[in-house]
Amino acid sequence: MQASTKSQLSPTTEAWFVISLFIFVTLILFVAGAIGSRILGIVFPLGSFLVAWYLYFRYPFLYIGFVWWLFFLTPFVRRYADFRAGAFTDSNPILLAPTLAILVAANTMYFNIPKAREHGTIPFVLAIASAVYGYCVGLLNPSTTAMKATIAFLGWLTPVIFGYHLYVNWRRYPEYSKVIQKIFLWGSLIVGAYGIYQYVIAPDWDKLWLVGSGMDSSSGSPVPYGMRVWSTLNSPGPFADMMATALLVIFSSKSPFVAPAAVAGILSFLFSAVRTGWLGWLGGLIFYISSLKSKQKIRVIVILIAISVIVIPLATIEPFSTNITARFSTLDLSGNKSKV
Repeated sequence: MQASTKSQLSPTTEAWFVISLFIFVTLILFVAGAIGSRILGIVFPLGSFLVAWYLYFRYPFLYIGFVWWLFFLTPFVRRYADFRAGAFTDSNPILLAPTLAILVAANTMYFNIPKAREHGTIPFVLAIASAVYGYCVGLLNPSTTAMKATIAFLGWLTPVIFGYHLYVNWRRYPEYSKVIQKIFLWGSLIVGAYGIYQYVIAPDWDKLWLVGSGMDSSSGSPVPYGMRVWSTLNSPGPFADMMATALLVIFSSKSPFVAPAAVAGILSFLFSAVRTGWLGWLGGLIFYISSLKSKQKIRVIVILIAISVIVIPLATIEPFSTNITARFSTLDLSGNKSKV
């Protein structure tokens, strides 16, 4: 019995060792300063690809989690690398890390695409064909470089590949469901908590990114309580999309961390000041609750009431309330206002 337990634990330990080594190398290069940050521009995307390759073939559930965390954290890694290097860079190869990790799943498509009609994956084929067509148009456009067209193409292609990988492996849905619940639970807690920190402190690396990217015209001022939160992501819009999703997924979890994760997520979500994100989450929440059984509805409503008791007082005190109230006052349910 002990030998069996050991054999079950060893592979997971091995996988986490590989992931921990990747994180350790990233931290060491951060400590190394400007030189380390420049090296990280090569090591981080390459390391992401190698770790993803290893997990894809050996531990497919950890592969799913690894890809999602790359999406959550890679923009932060890029910003901090710029900060350690001492200057904002307009394009940084670090941002290719999630793309390269997902490209590993092209292996799934390669072996299953001939069975597209049998598997019901024709919509994915059409989406890929559309992306390829757009890529060809981009290459023929004299105002677009081949590099920009390729990066844009991969940005459209990789989500389709990842979705295809999940769809084809539908038999693993129970395991994938648990993994995704955990990812978004901890994502809401960690990304949400950093979003609050970002709003209150305005770290130097985030201020460098805000000014260097030109987002200070749309995402607030580089001062405490002046930013529209984007946390570890690239801008308020993607952050709001991620957090709205997380704040729906976590209600299906029975973890004791649901409440703190929801509080951190909702506060940072409010600080993002993305109105369509707020409305989208509210609509999704109503739809989600309406689909539950009576006992499940009561559980979710009780959780929401408990969270509201904490969040509402915090959101209505200065200096938080001014920006949130101002943004709420501009909501136009008729859709005449701007999207964010």
